[in-house]
Amino acid sequence: MNENHEIFVLENELVKTEINPADVFVPGGLDFLIDSISVKAKEAADGLDPATDKGRKAYGSICRKISSSKTFVETAMKNYVSDLKAKIKPVDAERIRFAAAMDALRDETDLPRQEWQWAEESKIKAADAVVKELNEAAIVYADTTAAELAQRIERIEQIDVDALPDSHKDNAAIFKDNALSKLYQQHVEVQKREAEAVELAKLRAEAAARAEADAERKAKEHEETIEKERLAREEKLKADAAAKATREAEEKAAEEKRNAELAIAQAKHEAEKAEQRRAAEAEKARIAQEEAIAKAKSDTEAAERRRIADAEAARIAQENAVKEAERRAKEEAEQKEAKRLAEIEKQRIADERRAANKKHRDKVNNEIAAELMKRTDLTDEQIAGLIALFITGAVPHVRIEY
Repeated sequence: MNENHEIFVLENELVKTEINPADVFVPGGLDFLIDSISVKAKEAADGLDPATDKGRKAYGSICRKISSSKTFVETAMKNYVSDLKAKIKPVDAERIRFAAAMDALRDETDLPRQEWQWAEESKIKAADAVVKELNEAAIVYADTTAAELAQRIERIEQIDVDALPDSHKDNAAIFKDNALSKLYQQHVEVQKREAEAVELAKLRAEAAARAEADAERKAKEHEETIEKERLAREEKLKADAAAKATREAEEKAAEEKRNAELAIAQAKHEAEKAEQRRAAEAEKARIAQEEAIAKAKSDTEAAERRRIADAEAARIAQENAVKEAERRAKEEAEQKEAKRLAEIEKQRIADERRAANKKHRDKVNNEIAAELMKRTDLTDEQIAGLIALFITGAVPHVRIEY
């Protein structure tokens, strides 16, 4: 094999030949070498006896020569491929450089269109976000306050639907009207609910204050009753003490009677006077006790009458509150139904307007298509694409007015 890898010489006991890589390293180019080595290998193996040691060694020698031929050709082919790769590497590098330059020029040339498309896509994305916001604006959660609803209404009212692309205007207008209608209604309802909650809290506070005052009054009455019972017990103790004193006086009088009749008479007189005082005090205590019992009974009856009156007043107030709540609920239901019917009517009118507008636009588009079909050789698809460009205003100075 020479240094320039132009002509290879393959030589062994099986074959001797010159190889030109450009001639043989092509599809079918090595068939002659395969056939030559095959013939020589079969001739060398002819008559060998594999049962003998000599025969087996001969078979091994032939196989090694075949492998040597294979390795020689493979190495020559690899070297030849390496030379080819080294030759085509600058060409491939120039191809890559040229392709990169064309890609850069193409991108630079297409930049205005790409920027316009990016701007349009940004507008569409922004319009999609606005339509989504309008569509979701009517969602009101249970804990949403009237102030939050007012802020949301102000935000939706400030959205300029006419500034959106034509493809988004119709849906945006519908969603905005629907959102504002529902938000106005929800705002009124939430304001009313919050006002009712404040009023209910006020009523509960007043009821608690009345209950506290009633408890204090009852506690005071109970203390007065206890005080009266204490005074009655003191009067009884006084009466008992008087009775005891009388008994002691009688005993003393009986003892003094034995000493002297005068003393007895005097003691009897004193005892009679003491008895009179005792009886008078006992009668006074009895009358006072009866009066206390009568007064306590009267106070109890008065308290019971007040309790019954309060309970009746509370019952009447509760019935009135229930009637008022039912009236309000009925009134709100009627208002909601009226609003719902109004929304349905409004939606119907909007649908009719959109249908009429679409019908008119389709009529104009069909007339334009028919005229273009008469005057040009364009296909239906081309005419449809051209009309789409007119509608979007993509063609400068050309736009369809409906």
